[in-house]
Amino acid sequence: MPASFLKKISVILSLSILSSCGGGGGGEDVPVSSEEINHTIVKVSVSVGGDAFCAIDDNGVICWGADREGNTIVPDNLVNPSDVSIGYEHACAIDDIGVSCWGSNDWGKSSVPDTLSNPISVTAGVNHTCANDDNGVTCWGINEDLMNTSQEGVTAVSAISLGYVHTCALGDAGANCWKNDLYNISAELDPTVVPLGISNPVAISTGGAYSCVIDDNGVLCWGGAEFSNGQSLPWDNGLTPMNLNVPSDISSGATRTCVIDNSGVSCWSGYADYQRLIPETCDDGVTTCWRTYEPYKNTPQVQLDRPTQISVGERYACAIDKNGVSCWLLEFGVFTTQTNDLSTLMQ
Repeated sequence: MPASFLKKISVILSLSILSSCGGGGGGEDVPVSSEEINHTIVKVSVSVGGDAFCAIDDNGVICWGADREGNTIVPDNLVNPSDVSIGYEHACAIDDIGVSCWGSNDWGKSSVPDTLSNPISVTAGVNHTCANDDNGVTCWGINEDLMNTSQEGVTAVSAISLGYVHTCALGDAGANCWKNDLYNISAELDPTVVPLGISNPVAISTGGAYSCVIDDNGVLCWGGAEFSNGQSLPWDNGLTPMNLNVPSDISSGATRTCVIDNSGVSCWSGYADYQRLIPETCDDGVTTCWRTYEPYKNTPQVQLDRPTQISVGERYACAIDKNGVSCWLLEFGVFTTQTNDLSTLMQ
């Protein structure tokens, strides 16, 4: 999740959560044009648990990839959109009129409340949606009543992030998280129990059932996850890279987290069974690699030019850098999309 929701700089933390989701590939290979194209890409979002993507440039919102329930079919009446987020089966954007959502409306997750006042950010999850407006945090969708009570005490909101079973926000009192009471989570794995000692958090991100912040001390994550094999694991913060150089943006998926720092992009998992360790040198002695599952332990690290925003889903991650938007398959680190012209991604 981004450090703030400034309209031209923030990236929505797309949380991905389902441990085994279908869907096709996340877009065709698109080479970066050698010609200068004046399309400023200001936002990118990866879907929750799926293989779909949305981004904003100066021509508006474009979504691509594997459609679920119409979540990649962008309404043609958006006016000067400033924010976008794509969830598992729905997507939402903010424009001059307010918040618009499209795709599935199960649990009322696409039914935007008429009480929103000057919304500045919106985040689409699996079965609920939240916005940051003059009133603070407003959420709708599954378990709406519980989620909306969280507004009390959460003021001057700078960031909101949605996990599968919980929601977190950064306000003037620091990090605040709350969960959906339809799910039983043990105290050890509870992603809403914010650790003591967090100092001046500037960014927050929710994964499948865990949470992370960037603060004065670097990156801290807590919570846990239940995997499809029935195994429950707490987040092991000892697996978080300790050599991060002034982290500035963070985004979490089902089991993986990526951070932008002064050295570029680093990604890892906090679970031993899904480990993505600190970047290491590959067999050729030159290329920087990191390890995930044993069969893929020499996976090339994604090379980006001064990345500023990142968004992580279950299987894919995307970032905006000097050359445009780049997306890659997390298990292998290979690009599926590289372009500075979003029109080339339209279906």
